[in-house]
Order: sequence, then C-alpha cells, then structure tokens
Amino acid sequence: MDHIHRLYSYFNKEYLKRAYVIGCMFFLLMSLALVFGAINANDGIFNKISHLIFMFVYMAIITLLFPFSKMLWDNTKSFVLGNTILITSVFFLFPAKFIVNGLLWSMSLFLGPVGIAYAWYKTK
Repeated sequence: MDHIHRLYSYFNKEYLKRAYVIGCMFFLLMSLALVFGAINANDGIFNKISHLIFMFVYMAIITLLFPFSKMLWDNTKSFVLGNTILITSVFFLFPAKFIVNGLLWSMSLFLGPVGIAYAWYKTK
C-alpha cells in the first residue's frame, strides 16, 4: 500500500482526476461500440459474452494505466517544447487533443509501465 501511495504522490490530484475522467470517457465510448458490435455479430451467445468480458477487463486495465501514459506524454511534450506557447484554432486543437488522448488511452498498456517506472524514479 505504501508503494501505491508513493507512486500516486507524483501526481497533482486535479491532474489525476482529469486523466481518469478522460480515460473513463474513452472506456464508455468503446464500451458502447463493443456492445452494439456484439449485438450485430453472428457469433454464438457464449462467444459474445466471453469476448465482451475479456474486452471490458482489458479496457479497465488500460483505463487504470492511462494517467501514467498521459503523464509520460505531457513530460515529453514539455521537454521538447519547453515554455513555447502555440496559438491555434480551437477547431484544430480539440480534435487533435481527442486523437492524442485516444492514442494514449489505446497504447497505455505499453506506455503505462514506462510512466510508472518514470514516476517511481522521480519519487525516489
């Protein structure tokens, strides 16, 4: 338990809440897509249910790892850009942020452990 507290002490509470809300939104969006896809599939009921259970567990794991991959992305972005301010249109910014967060959410199974190792190293 002390290890988890140490790991989450690296995060600002507001950052962590926002990351989990974004992750949960992607979870719900993909859950709806999976359920509607399973309804229209021609598989047997056992295949549908087992596939849905596996995908829900997988998506729950990557949702839990999402703040760590987002933290890794934000730290890399701030390292590369520094204090640069980008002025752009909101019509470009929101879709770009949605795509980046969607990619981070989907790749958080691979990026999350790297972010955990980074946070673990920084809190030592």
